[in-house]
Amino acid sequence: MDLIWNELPGYAANVVEKADLIQSVERYIRLTINVLRRGEAPTFSELAIENDLGSRRAKQNVPLESVILAFRATERVILLDVFSDRHHWPLKLTRHYADLVIGTFDRLSQHTVNSYRETYSVLESLHERAQGDLMDALINGIALHPGQLATWAQMLSVDPGRPYLALAVATDGEKEPLKALRLRTRFSLALQPAAAGPVLFGETASEQVGLFSPAGTVARVLENLKSTITGLHWEGRLIVGVGTLCDNLATAGSSCLEALSAANVGMRQESRQTVLTYEATLVDSLLLDQAKTATALVASRLGQLEDHPQLLETLQALVDNDFSQSRTARNLFVHINTVAHRLKRIQTLTGYDPLRLNQLLELALALRYRNLT
Repeated sequence: MDLIWNELPGYAANVVEKADLIQSVERYIRLTINVLRRGEAPTFSELAIENDLGSRRAKQNVPLESVILAFRATERVILLDVFSDRHHWPLKLTRHYADLVIGTFDRLSQHTVNSYRETYSVLESLHERAQGDLMDALINGIALHPGQLATWAQMLSVDPGRPYLALAVATDGEKEPLKALRLRTRFSLALQPAAAGPVLFGETASEQVGLFSPAGTVARVLENLKSTITGLHWEGRLIVGVGTLCDNLATAGSSCLEALSAANVGMRQESRQTVLTYEATLVDSLLLDQAKTATALVASRLGQLEDHPQLLETLQALVDNDFSQSRTARNLFVHINTVAHRLKRIQTLTGYDPLRLNQLLELALALRYRNLT
């Protein structure tokens, strides 16, 4: 027991009851003694008792390597005990007993490993399905029944009462399964140290959506995401949108939609690889959410300028340079009087004066949506 309990990963009080381990080890020892007494290998029915052990350890999430090492530790102790007086035995008898012990534990471990893998495969499939169903419901805004939510939370080992944060990962080009899996794995590993529990993932037609409960601050999460993007050496555009922190798992759908919205804004901008929070993209998200109204805004405020690219360029430069005509002139490499003339021309064509703040704001919003689309 000393070689196993609190020594091998998974064999600790927070995973397995010590009495369970003791009972299993006692069974190994009794079986080995019976085998040695009769001098014959264990029967199939004797080995079959361990099928349940492999399944149980898989359900308890004890690592398979630890299960195998527990067998080997017990085997070693039995060999040392049995052969403590081997100098009195004939060599042939010593080899026979050694073969019986080693063979017994080989068969025991093989039966357990097979059972473990079968159960783990089923559990993994159920886990993936539960994860996919939960994330699909959250992403699509489907109301979650408390009973179903509790079932999913139990299967996925997540605490439904903790706050949750979502991220959406968007890339350009066609979606490739292997690249998508690589991204999911890298971001999951990057977020795990900052998460209180597992990191869940789902997907839309073009984005991957992650969800987790932060163990620390959102600022720490953002730093992890930025470092991950840098370390990926990704070819092409890579935008990570981050939602706001929601109260619990049942309300996490709002954070998922916010993350998707931020990623959508980022893909419409010129940034190549970056992390964008929903709060940083509120204006753009609002314009995109109200596309019909925003389109009408562009038509009514900027429609008369579509045939005058210099005027649109000047208006954009004025906005980018904090409404300073002198800085706009320097940016465009023209005289300040040229800028003033163009601004007057904009007023004449649109009916909106770019030198009056309230009217300039409307023109700026129209420009902003035009750039997004």
